[in-house]
Amino acid sequence: MSEELLQTAAMEAAAYGIPVFSHPTDIKGAEAAVENGVSILVHVAPDDRQPWSDEFIQKMVHNGVAITPTLQLYKWDLQRFEIPWENNPLIETALGQLSAFHKAGGRVLFGTDVGYMTQYNPAEEYQLMEMAGLCFEDILASLTVHPAAEFGFASTKGKIASDYDADLILLEEDPREDIKHLSQVYLSIHKGRVIFSADQ
Repeated sequence: MSEELLQTAAMEAAAYGIPVFSHPTDIKGAEAAVENGVSILVHVAPDDRQPWSDEFIQKMVHNGVAITPTLQLYKWDLQRFEIPWENNPLIETALGQLSAFHKAGGRVLFGTDVGYMTQYNPAEEYQLMEMAGLCFEDILASLTVHPAAEFGFASTKGKIASDYDADLILLEEDPREDIKHLSQVYLSIHKGRVIFSADQ
């Protein structure tokens, strides 16, 4: 996609108050997205195995660009081709980019690439985010208050409070002890109604 088309799409979306998502895979693509008004990068961009510069990260934060890192995608792809992922430059670059963005105060939104991936359990995504330096509270925010704010629902969603929607997840074990427990859902409640129970 040309930068002119990207900029036009971002301007039209802004006129309607809707976000623009971009799927860059390398630094050039990420820079083009940030320069031309994209709201959310739907991946980190480790394909050229280069860290993001401090200047670029500051521009992302200043422009209010959020990231859904999808770290599990890179691990899944390597494993699919039987390539070791531990200490792999692709994984190390992805972790480093997320870590630097997070440390600079960037907004992280949780998400995976299910649909392309056939791995539906998000436990590895939580683990990789933790490896990038995000603590339990940071990862929880990426699932709750950050997306609520990003998509305009901060006054009704994202936390447990009076006048907020009763959207709750009960877990089987404490994720503060092991972040993988975030994927062990016992009960899901949407606006006060049970929509999933592990007992059913």
